[in-house]
Amino acid sequence: MLTDGFVERAHRVMSEGTATLRVDVGHLGAGAPMFVALYTPAAAPIAGMVICPPLQSEFLVNYRREVLLARMLAARGFAVARFHYRGTGHSYGEDRDVTFGSMRRDAMEVASWLRVHRGVDVVAMLGTRLSALTAAAVASDRAEPIVVWEPIVEGDEYFREVFRFARMSDLARGADRAPIDEVNVAGSTDVVGFRIDRALVDSFRGRHLAALLGDGSPPVLLVQMDLTQRLRQEFAAFVDVQTRRGSEVDVLSVKGKEAWWFPGTQSRGSAQARNRVTVEATCDWLFRHVPAEAPR
Repeated sequence: MLTDGFVERAHRVMSEGTATLRVDVGHLGAGAPMFVALYTPAAAPIAGMVICPPLQSEFLVNYRREVLLARMLAARGFAVARFHYRGTGHSYGEDRDVTFGSMRRDAMEVASWLRVHRGVDVVAMLGTRLSALTAAAVASDRAEPIVVWEPIVEGDEYFREVFRFARMSDLARGADRAPIDEVNVAGSTDVVGFRIDRALVDSFRGRHLAALLGDGSPPVLLVQMDLTQRLRQEFAAFVDVQTRRGSEVDVLSVKGKEAWWFPGTQSRGSAQARNRVTVEATCDWLFRHVPAEAPR
């Protein structure tokens, strides 16, 4: 259980539609504190939600969507925490120390704080891209609802994808290097200005979304963002595994493909439309999956 409290740096009361909510921004935890933004409804919350952000450039691409979701959920009665992993964003710590283990501990710490200090019994998890694996590791402990936006199903494949992108980006600029070799030899590499360390890569080896969820079978909402409505192969395989386990899995296919490593390259209109659909559907799904015994 968390013993260190939340140190508030600023707060504001704001309106979201017809609802009033409070946003507190500060740092949480001992040692290297985490940056946390807490969104609290005016009345006692019905449940909690922890939003686990993606990493590197994907963090920037997803930022606005996370803020919109936090506001909408708080307006509908959830206590919501957005946070930055230690060693990332506005949190303290070193980026070279970020691993699957540290990310899981940080997410669990935030969830525990919500339970104790916001008085919620149910804390749903949300993870985008690589953080879907982090969110799954936390959600599996209590089989509570989990939402995954464009999830990474297999940790190894994520870094193969990132290093392929880095290789193509370098070749387009006339450079010639092998990022994976730099990670293995030098211990880190650069991908369009973002550092990736060997400790992070190694910690996600062999991590699979379905395996991390385990047999607890929490309800899952999987959101795919693509130009086609057809479910991608890796997502279809994941849904099949979870369904056979007895887990309730819902799928939302949002039209439009994210440029995860090219922030700002998509039109504002398409991003706004995708954000609206994703956030509203996620909020509706979560509200339906709050256990019936939770106070309303």
